[in-house]
Amino acid sequence: MHDIDHIIVQLYESVSFEPYSQPDWDTLKGLFAEQAQLIKAGSGSELDHWFLDLKRFVSLSERHVSQSQLQHTGFKETETMRRTERYERIAHVFSSYEAVTADGRDQIIARGTNSIQLVHFLGKWRITSLLWDEQNP
Repeated sequence: MHDIDHIIVQLYESVSFEPYSQPDWDTLKGLFAEQAQLIKAGSGSELDHWFLDLKRFVSLSERHVSQSQLQHTGFKETETMRRTERYERIAHVFSSYEAVTADGRDQIIARGTNSIQLVHFLGKWRITSLLWDEQNP
């Protein structure tokens, strides 16, 4: 499980960033399988749901950071709870998180849960899908 734990820690570290910087996209990309899917569960309308590959996720996230207050406040996502189940070469991780500003004020931006599926191939664990749902504070 050590490798899985390390991937989850890197996932949260890679999306977090200080004011006037960006997430660590290279690290994030290295955690995912090439055909991975990132899916945001929306609150109701079809437009609230996102079904993205990693390239599109990064592109939308870069634009969001540059056009929002996050470029000034930074962003820190911290895991608050985790449950991992593993069978042979597949694993599922439920990981709850809290997202706050990284500017010293630690203003809560969101809370939510990630459902992360991983597969072990070519000697490494890789994320194959990440489904998340948010509860805004």
